[in-house]
Amino acid sequence: MINTIARPRGRRTDRAGLALCPAVVSFFLILSGEAARAQPTFGPQGRATILENATVLSGSGETLEKAAVVIRGGVIEYVGPPIEVQGRTTRVDVKGAFITPGLIDVSSALGMTSTRSASPVNRAFDAFDRYNADVFREAFRNGITLMYLPAAGASGVVGTGAIVRLAPGEGGGWAGEVVKEDAALCIDLGSGESALRRLSTLESIRKAFKDARSYRESLETYDEELVEYEKKVKERAEKEAKEAKDGSPADKPAPGGAPTQQRPEQPRPAEGAKPEEKKDEVAKPKKPGADPGAEVLLKALDREMIVRIVADRSSDILNALDLAREFNLKIIIEGGSEAHLVARPLAEANVAVVLGSPLGPGLHRNDQHRRARNDAAAVLSEAGVKWALGSGAADGAQGRFVLFNAQMLASSAPEVDPLTLVTTEAAEFLSVSDRYGRLEPRRAADLVVWSGHPLEAGSRVLRVYVDGRLVFRDGESAQPNAGAEEE
Repeated sequence: MINTIARPRGRRTDRAGLALCPAVVSFFLILSGEAARAQPTFGPQGRATILENATVLSGSGETLEKAAVVIRGGVIEYVGPPIEVQGRTTRVDVKGAFITPGLIDVSSALGMTSTRSASPVNRAFDAFDRYNADVFREAFRNGITLMYLPAAGASGVVGTGAIVRLAPGEGGGWAGEVVKEDAALCIDLGSGESALRRLSTLESIRKAFKDARSYRESLETYDEELVEYEKKVKERAEKEAKEAKDGSPADKPAPGGAPTQQRPEQPRPAEGAKPEEKKDEVAKPKKPGADPGAEVLLKALDREMIVRIVADRSSDILNALDLAREFNLKIIIEGGSEAHLVARPLAEANVAVVLGSPLGPGLHRNDQHRRARNDAAAVLSEAGVKWALGSGAADGAQGRFVLFNAQMLASSAPEVDPLTLVTTEAAEFLSVSDRYGRLEPRRAADLVVWSGHPLEAGSRVLRVYVDGRLVFRDGESAQPNAGAEEE
């Protein structure tokens, strides 16, 4: 936030009656409004990297010619006209190049290494090969620095997805950095399977949510019974303490001073026989066993975790909407090859769709993508359905060309800006726009240097910075913990 100082009305004087000189007024004005952005205050520690003489596409529609980007300590310090920076600096002249935020893939399968059986406790990051330099290099070659990875598995409740940043690891080696581990509950309705199988999958998902509800109810019942148990134990302890203080009722003298009649001696139980329980014995309730899978589903039932449902066929999408209504879930449709056919119900339910690679008419196919349309995004927009674009994780594609997908989609939707779609809008869709998706001060220093405008044919990635460190340079292999620039 930019701090502003109210402009003085006319000439002000201090207590001695001296007028504030124009130089002083100018000093205060520099600290306000637009001047504050042109005069950033840099921290004294650490070397700053200055990328100079570039055209900056900020990700929010703003274009800056012959601009500079200053990064230090993993964050962007300044974006704007050329500026002198004090302290240790590394200057990189990228004249003629374009700088953009790192691209964001809202649905990727890049680097996923295994497919396991469906289970709520599966986690996408566990199946991500975070030490595969080839994966990082291919992502960087296409400008990708951040991506959402769904859990991999069979149809049903698959697991939880993660948002991963392709950051170099500390101390050497690659290591994808988890931005958010449990970013979504992943469900697959199995649109590529038979109708009978899809129906069975749907019922298994409904049963899983019902079982999670029952698990919660058993915990709540246990808590109530435990409170009652502790209350009775306390009452009994107080009663026994009172009796001990007053003496046993059998030892008390009868009225008039005569001792009470002693109880007849009770026969001892036979050897090996179980002792009889007291009639007033209080039984402690048994706590239900832990169910980690149900705990994950409860987060979705409490709307603390969004649910991303892979569904391509229109019938499966409608089933997903019914599932959301029945269990009050916040859902996103993933894939959505036939989403345009049910655009109105999606709009009425306020459910967004993540589209994969824009496919042309698929009448020659006989699968769940047969009725896909390359203008699906335009149809969804016209109906008021929110949508985002990924590289196609729902199809199992190891997509690397998210910007190319955006350009293909924009060919049928001219109002779409492909670059904004896979930077600013993608960050907003993943709820990480506070740090990623734009080139602005105090945001993460994840940026890409292109040889030309990234939407022009022939443009290639020259450099990639993640967390302020140089991790990729055109013509060289990506190196973990790269970052040393020539001075």
